[in-house]
Amino acid sequence: AVVVVGFRDTSLTASEGETVRFVVQKVGLFDSEIEFQLSGKGFNGGDRFRAGGADRVTNLNFFYTSPDNDVGLEDDVTIVINLTLSTISPQIITFNTVLSIAVQDNDRPVTVGFEADGVTVDENGGDIMVPVSVVQQIATNASVDVEVVSGTAVEQEDYVRTTLYQLKFSSNGTVFVPVGILDDGTIELTESFTVVLSNPQPAGGVELGISVFTVTISDDDLRIGFESIEYTVDEGGTLEVVVVKSAPFDSV
Repeated sequence: AVVVVGFRDTSLTASEGETVRFVVQKVGLFDSEIEFQLSGKGFNGGDRFRAGGADRVTNLNFFYTSPDNDVGLEDDVTIVINLTLSTISPQIITFNTVLSIAVQDNDRPVTVGFEADGVTVDENGGDIMVPVSVVQQIATNASVDVEVVSGTAVEQEDYVRTTLYQLKFSSNGTVFVPVGILDDGTIELTESFTVVLSNPQPAGGVELGISVFTVTISDDDLRIGFESIEYTVDEGGTLEVVVVKSAPFDSV
């Protein structure tokens, strides 16, 4: 009688770090032991089917734990395990001698970004601290480049910018980007500049959340003018014209 030995399944799926069971099966009866070898990436070994026995179908269970590199997002990989017979006999034939285990990446990208998309500050408010946060579990060091970019607010007149540099995160949390706001004493319209994140690293393992933060500066300088630009009064009547100032001022 012929005995057939091989993998019961030829393909399995596992997530990173998951342990899966696979089966080597013998179909048929044989009076002697049948030895075989298993070889593949991360898995090498062998076993045997015992001699004799009344069961026509015999299963041997094996377990494979897929690697988890914890380096961020990766392409799925396929692990191949091969079966070869050590016992040679014309009564023994093999089938399904190759097992493929598809290992699926289960990592999620670390997200780095601002907690909000902007803030409004007074011109005399002093320095501000712009928060940049990791908003997801981090498995490896992450970094992001930061630059302050001029808009209608002028560098060295309205603010002192932080030059391009890199923020690094080794765990969940928040890192602050300091920016100095200058009180220039000049009456002007509301102005703004932006803080920009770029170049998240490691590539593929870190992605940007909110990447542009707008800082709007409200002018606090003194303005004096009429309360209204147009008044109406009857002939012979009395008109009260109101002059107002728009900011605190200590002198008359």
